[in-house]
Amino acid sequence: MKVEILKIAESGRYRGRLTYGYRRVQEELIKLDIHLSDAVVRRLMDELNVQVSFYNRHRNGRCSSYKGTVGKVARNVLHQHFNDSLTYPFNLT
Repeated sequence: MKVEILKIAESGRYRGRLTYGYRRVQEELIKLDIHLSDAVVRRLMDELNVQVSFYNRHRNGRCSSYKGTVGKVARNVLHQHFNDSLTYPFNLT
């Protein structure tokens, strides 16, 4: 089984990175008439160190639209301290 998982994972390489997750590996194993639960497939893939290393840019949590500081930052005319160590030193109701 481990040999088959390695073959399937290696066949799914794209740009030198592994792209097949456990669901695609499990589907390919079913096509080869090897029926394993998803937990077993995940555990075997973890033992073989064939986890997915190529992610979709929109699904992995990175924000690519950040452009840094946009516009001008106003002068501190009131001389306020924005880097104080204490937060809310005076809370009045």
